[in-house]
Amino acid sequence: IPISNDQKLYSLNTYIVVFISILFYVLPFFLNLKFQDFSCFKLTNNARTSLLLILLFCSVVVYGLECLKFGYIPILNFTQQDVYNDSNTKLIPFLHYFIIITAYLPSWAYIFYKENIISKKKMRWIFYISLFVLFNYLSRQIFLLLGLSLFISYNYYNKVNVLRLFQVAFCTVGLFFIFGYIRFSSDVTDSFAEFMRIVADIDNPNILVFESTLVEYSSKRYTALDHVIHNRDEINFYGLGMYTFRPLLSLLFLEKFGVIERIPELDSEILVATYAADPYLDFGFLGVIFLNFLYGCIAVDAYKNYQERKVGYCIVLSIVFFVVLWVYL
Repeated sequence: IPISNDQKLYSLNTYIVVFISILFYVLPFFLNLKFQDFSCFKLTNNARTSLLLILLFCSVVVYGLECLKFGYIPILNFTQQDVYNDSNTKLIPFLHYFIIITAYLPSWAYIFYKENIISKKKMRWIFYISLFVLFNYLSRQIFLLLGLSLFISYNYYNKVNVLRLFQVAFCTVGLFFIFGYIRFSSDVTDSFAEFMRIVADIDNPNILVFESTLVEYSSKRYTALDHVIHNRDEINFYGLGMYTFRPLLSLLFLEKFGVIERIPELDSEILVATYAADPYLDFGFLGVIFLNFLYGCIAVDAYKNYQERKVGYCIVLSIVFFVVLWVYL
């Protein structure tokens, strides 16, 4: 529904890309595929605990270094400083991945506790330290990762109460809006509802905060997808993997050193064009078919292994759920 001035009708290719993406993602489920487990080595319980503590230590160190770069402690200055912009523009490249990984540490600690690998006291300390680090960043993605991994890990060992599930969902949505308000509170001159309508470029004063948020964080992303697909078709561009495998290529600093250069009109990350753009940018319709089928296979494998009570797949499945929830929004 075109609520925002930035929205427009989609081209036929955009509809086809979205339809094929979904179709081939769910196809492995209907084919009932089964994959062979492969493991190079198995860590001892002491090694697993040591790895967990090393990651926690690294996240605290990186947090301290980034606080020095910010010039303040974010959690103590939400109302005085522009924490959101600073926590996006002043992050330490590559090392900031330790902060993202911190979202999984409470789940790992809970699993280790339930498996009698660590004590309850140690689990709690890992919880407290991890949450302290994470609360210093106004990243809704990180808290979605945290919530999903904790819920799936808890569900593995306990029967989840339906009422409790709705309570968690309500709190998650509440945090989404609260973080949104904190992000922009320094710029708000009128009501937050009016501010969100301005951000989403909506003229209708009857549109509610919930609606304008959906437009800004979902509907407009598909308009951006349509924009990227249209520009790609005009020049018949093939990225040959530079978009789909961007996270891996970033570790090699190929973009930083100018080996890979992206066309601004096709930069799906900056334009926030949903994940569906990348396979099409790289390989056209064949990429949309085969890459989404591959993603579906990974999701089915993670789900089946979780159903077979393989505890290590709690984290893997939470990553899959996060991707499905976030990258299409």
